[in-house]
Amino acid sequence: MKIKTFKEVAALLPKEISVIARGRHGIGKSQCIYQLANEVFHLPVIERRLAQITEGDLLGLPKIDGKSTKFLPPDWFSNAMDKPHMIFLDEIDRSTREIQNAGMELVLDRSIQGKKIHPDCRIYSAINGGKHGSMYSLIKMDPALNDRFWIADIEPTIDEWIEWGKIDGNIMPTILDFIMKNNIHLESKVPPKETHVITPSRRSWKMLSDTLKVNPTIFQNKALFKALCVGFIGIDATSKFNHHIESEGKDITAKDILENFEMHKSKIKLMHISEQNFLIEKIYEHSADEKNNAWNNSELQNIYGFYNILNKEMKMALYDKVTDTKTKFENQKNFAIIAQASIIDIYNRNE
Repeated sequence: MKIKTFKEVAALLPKEISVIARGRHGIGKSQCIYQLANEVFHLPVIERRLAQITEGDLLGLPKIDGKSTKFLPPDWFSNAMDKPHMIFLDEIDRSTREIQNAGMELVLDRSIQGKKIHPDCRIYSAINGGKHGSMYSLIKMDPALNDRFWIADIEPTIDEWIEWGKIDGNIMPTILDFIMKNNIHLESKVPPKETHVITPSRRSWKMLSDTLKVNPTIFQNKALFKALCVGFIGIDATSKFNHHIESEGKDITAKDILENFEMHKSKIKLMHISEQNFLIEKIYEHSADEKNNAWNNSELQNIYGFYNILNKEMKMALYDKVTDTKTKFENQKNFAIIAQASIIDIYNRNE
């Protein structure tokens, strides 16, 4: 089932119907549940990772009340009693049999130890079972518990991941471009024969993207870059990804920078200075060519974006080329206005 279909069906279910999202690791099951809670149901999420808790964490603890005892609910359950929440019971198929039995009361009766959750609460779970279950170390769920859920086997498409990756820059363009052309490396659907072998997943590509965005200097050290990638996506995917970056960068044109700089930004960052200088020459030739129109405001902003990712020596080289007397006067003037403050700052720091 596509993620889109899962969300559409889940949105139609009555709130008392509990849901299991089932599928391989790293495909975005948990994120889908959070998106439903935030965007569709507008509910805060209470997440309990059942594989990491004890019965007391789920049921609460007994307290002597006169001549008898009663269970005091844990704080998360008390919150769910008072206000509507999305209760996310993650990894129920990795929890102990005792936890599963306790969870059955919550799913079946929407209560624990007789205490009811708010009637507008929804209960969701994400597991790795189903047809991919043999890949994982799981505890088989009781059929009676399974029968209490609407179960969706999630098989997201590559296009869904790419579209999600474009939203708010979730995944850097260089990675998206690589996956679009080499989708076999998005994830491994068959477990490696050796458990120590690292293979890529949608989650590992996201972690790699996040790391590269936070630490862009990694791009400048090829050995460090390779070591980082291998730890996330494995040797084979790293080799192909590195080759993609090196080969694709050579094909970038002046028009690519002028019209869609953001799509190529990450590739340009990975380039050696000599390759960046080659792009500066292409920009110069474009501006000097009488057949080309003067750059519009959008194109100027893209050139300035290219300028900003260069080191100070390359910034000076680009400025000198764009303002050369052989280039169009409009381009010289307009780019000088945009870059003037930065150039003055570079000069001042060099004094």
